[in-house]
Amino acid sequence: MELAKCLRCEKLFNKVKLAVCQPCEIEEDKEIFLVRAYMRDHPGLTLEQVSNELNIYLEDIERWIIEKRLTVEIKQGAALKCLLCGASIITGRVCVPCSERLGLPPAAPPDKKPPAREPHLPPRDRDPGDFGAAQKYRRSHS
Repeated sequence: MELAKCLRCEKLFNKVKLAVCQPCEIEEDKEIFLVRAYMRDHPGLTLEQVSNELNIYLEDIERWIIEKRLTVEIKQGAALKCLLCGASIITGRVCVPCSERLGLPPAAPPDKKPPAREPHLPPRDRDPGDFGAAQKYRRSHS
């Protein structure tokens, strides 16, 4: 285990797998559940549109896809490209043909089960009348 700074709350924690501490992981699981449900109910939306509608940081959604905690349809994940060949991918960092060529295990859908009930999440800081581009919701790296 290594000591790391949580991406969400910026507290130090013993990093095992994810880049967030355990309390933040629980909150992220609730948000992932909301994103999955919203994308299922509104097919064809882009990740930016989902981010704006749910008031969830776009960089969090993209990180969950890379961590294989969230899988998206090809149309929604069109911005996700294989790091090796540039093909469109739905999860992870490399496409299935490249992972097979490298002898890596194939990308599987996330195995985490969503919470039983729909969670209540407090709204993030944003002006209720402002529906600007998803770029606005990216965290500033200081």
